[in-house]
Amino acid sequence: MYKLSSLEIEETLKSEDVWEPETLRELSGESLSDHEVLLLLTKNVIKTTNGPFIDFYVFEDIVHVLNGIEPDVEGVEGALPEQIWHALEIMKSLKPDAEFSHEVLTYIKFFFKDAGLVFLPPVFPKEENKFLDKVIELSTHTPLVEGNNPLVYQAIQYLKIMQYIESK
Repeated sequence: MYKLSSLEIEETLKSEDVWEPETLRELSGESLSDHEVLLLLTKNVIKTTNGPFIDFYVFEDIVHVLNGIEPDVEGVEGALPEQIWHALEIMKSLKPDAEFSHEVLTYIKFFFKDAGLVFLPPVFPKEENKFLDKVIELSTHTPLVEGNNPLVYQAIQYLKIMQYIESK
């Protein structure tokens, strides 16, 4: 029996067909881990549905999977700003024209605010995200010394998020 490579399976997932994890394992002929199968299925959900863009429960589970975390589909666990930002970049690369619902944007705002951040990811309109450009510009200055500028803390947090994303 012909076995598909992981790349061929990922290409196959671009179709609107629904794949079961065991089918993927059988077709791959490779020993795909549970997380690899979940990641492939997650990417398929992003590409073929609007669920992750409109339902914050689905969005959170997607964020967790894209960050290598086993999602708890029974409730809300929350996510760190760097995990959210990383997932947003992947989601937008897979479905660039998708727009996020008010519900998902509110979820994102909550966890950024809960982390003490005044800036938001670039999926937010500029008028709602007035500090992002200032934080990015300030983050390019070295050394960052807190002093009297409250945005320095924000710039440091932005750099931590970017460092997390680079490590993925």
